[in-house]
Amino acid sequence: MEHFGSTAVAGMRAKPIIDILIGVYPLSNRSLCHDPLIALGYDYAEDAGVPGHYIFGRGRDETERTHLVHVVEFEGESWRSDLAFRNALRRDASLRQAYVAVKDAAVAEAPVGRAFYNEIKMDFIEVAKRRLRRQGDQNTGHRQTP
Repeated sequence: MEHFGSTAVAGMRAKPIIDILIGVYPLSNRSLCHDPLIALGYDYAEDAGVPGHYIFGRGRDETERTHLVHVVEFEGESWRSDLAFRNALRRDASLRQAYVAVKDAAVAEAPVGRAFYNEIKMDFIEVAKRRLRRQGDQNTGHRQTP
């Protein structure tokens, strides 16, 4: 379990929503998270707009969400790339500034509707993650595989 959204990056402007990454292996075990999360007051956010993530939200609706739990495959591509992106944001002020600008533009274009907001940010995030993977490949001398 990891805290991984913008609120996990000190000093970064963020929506007041805590993003939690839960890794399960194999991914088919994600169904084991459903009932316990529902019992804790989460609902399954089927159309949250994050590919490869099974997302549960806490709070009555998108405007009152306090937490989002993202269930992904432990040590899988989403797990590794989401944590690498978080860590890069923590150490790279210019990446943080660029990401905040993208998030601000996304809020302006999609003031309500988390799925569209996520879709707008996705290009920036995917480009950053590809760059981080290439840097990892250069540092280790081999390609990382899921």
